[in-house]
Order: sequence, then structure tokens, then C-alpha cells
Amino acid sequence: MISLKKVSDFRERYLWGWLPFWVYSALMIQGAIESPARLPRILFRFNDKILHGLEFFLLVWLALNAFRRAKSVRLRTAVMFYAFLYALIMGLVTEAVQFYAPGRAPEFWDFMADLGGAGAALLILILFKRQAGF
Repeated sequence: MISLKKVSDFRERYLWGWLPFWVYSALMIQGAIESPARLPRILFRFNDKILHGLEFFLLVWLALNAFRRAKSVRLRTAVMFYAFLYALIMGLVTEAVQFYAPGRAPEFWDFMADLGGAGAALLILILFKRQAGF
């Protein structure tokens, strides 16, 4: 018989923590290899670097949320480091896959905007640490 605690633990850890994190990560990779013609037109009205920053800002928040719910003490205690490290790796991966995607090209400044968005999320977390529950 499944206990209510196990159901609650599953919901808290996986449905609200890891699932959004992995789905968003997969969507980022998909967006990086997608042809520009297939991307929503509204995205082209904004500065490319702002979109990169916002994308990685959200990635870090989702990573912090997932890592904070982890069973591993190491993940829970070093959430900011692991969230930024994951964002750095994802920035490298998304730019690297664009090298092979038709109609796409990797850019150093896109990668820097990715890190800027990730850093902004961590800076906000540090500034409002007590309110965020860390």
C-alpha cells in the first residue's frame, strides 16, 4: 500500500521540482536546434540577448527549485553552485548544437547573455535569501 507521505514526497520532489526542470531543459535544446523560420515571430521583436538572459534566468530558478528538493545533501547544500554550473553547461550545449543546426550559428555573446541571466537569478536569490527560503 502506498502511504500518503510517499505520494506527497513524490509530488513535492518530482512533479513540482524535477519535472519542470527537465522539461524546460529539453525545450531549451529543442529551441536551440529549431530553424529560425519555425520560431514564433514575436521573439524577433525583442533583443536576442535579453531573451537569452531571461531564458537562463528561468533555468536557474527551476534548477534551484529542483536541487533544493533533492534527497542528496550535497545537492541541497550547494544549490547555487550547481544551478550556475548547470546553466553554464546548458549555455555551452545550446550554443554548440547551433553549430550543427541549419540556419543557426553559435555566438559568444549569446553565451555571455546566458551567463548574465543565470548570474542575475543568483544575485536576486542572494539579495532576497531569507524570503526565498534558502
